[in-house]
Amino acid sequence: MKKYGKLLALLLTLTAGFTLTACGDAGARAEAADESTPQSGNSDESVKLRIGYHYSAQYQNQIAVAEAKGYLAEAFEGLNVETEYSGFVGAGPAINEAFLADEIDVAVGLGDQPAIAGIASGNDCVVAARIIRNTRGSGLVVRYDSEFQTVSDLKGKTIAVGIGTAGQKNLDLILEDYGLKETDVELVNIMQYDAIVAAFEDNDIDAAINSSLAYTEEEDAEAHTFRTLEYLDKHPNYAYIVFKKQFVKEHRDVALKFLAALYKANDWYYANVEEGDRITAEFLELTDGEDFKRVVTGNAKVELMVDFTEEDVENLRITYDFLKDNEILPNEIEDLSTVYDSSLLKEALAGLDK
Repeated sequence: MKKYGKLLALLLTLTAGFTLTACGDAGARAEAADESTPQSGNSDESVKLRIGYHYSAQYQNQIAVAEAKGYLAEAFEGLNVETEYSGFVGAGPAINEAFLADEIDVAVGLGDQPAIAGIASGNDCVVAARIIRNTRGSGLVVRYDSEFQTVSDLKGKTIAVGIGTAGQKNLDLILEDYGLKETDVELVNIMQYDAIVAAFEDNDIDAAINSSLAYTEEEDAEAHTFRTLEYLDKHPNYAYIVFKKQFVKEHRDVALKFLAALYKANDWYYANVEEGDRITAEFLELTDGEDFKRVVTGNAKVELMVDFTEEDVENLRITYDFLKDNEILPNEIEDLSTVYDSSLLKEALAGLDK
């Protein structure tokens, strides 16, 4: 693990002057600002809520539904709020860079590892709620015809993973379960679905940890393309809603109504899954049939919710200890309770009829 310490510290520090080319397309953004939705209201103060999300991730159901079905417009009625969307291809590192550059106010779907790393790197942010708990929609995969039958067989082999993302923590914990360490394998910094598929085809990697590939096993059974060695049952993957503290301080009412709108959208999604998947695909501009199938099958494998419990507190502690023990963090966080604020969601949901 420590042989990657300097690289990871560089990726996770994310100072404003750095260009994060090491994380694939990190920093490359598919801007959706043209689809900004002005919200009418009676307030003299105009507030812009700049929302960042993973452009390449399938689990954006809450924000997609909240926008399409009018939950955000309803929540912001009378507040004169304008929403602006930015989709980030580079996942956690790119979103952290955007926070540091003051380009977004909230991130929807930021993994636990990049969330903590970003805060330790200087992002004055706070985790407000969980949106996903992923055990079966992600995993460590190999080619279907691979000789590898267990994780133990991967010693000395090449594994693709998004370095600096939550997937790296998942990988390390899986390796540890089988008596291996990160230094026992060779990591290749690849995260995007298409890039991983190409790397498998070119025999550049032996395995990969990636959600898109993990559920291809069932949906593409006839093709026998990939096979999952290990799901995340023991080590779930979490993604969160993360706010800039300054925005919450100045516009707490907007932040609370945003959380409540996503909570209602999540309920609507599970009552209307097929339509919700179509809405999500449209929001992510996924017009290709295979891309759309990834959205549908991917969401069927994960637990979507807007929640925050003691499980999340424990997960953030485990993640922080992992980052600290492996010398990944650029700076220590003296009080881990400053990383999250469970009162935000409680207050946001207090007035809702459940």
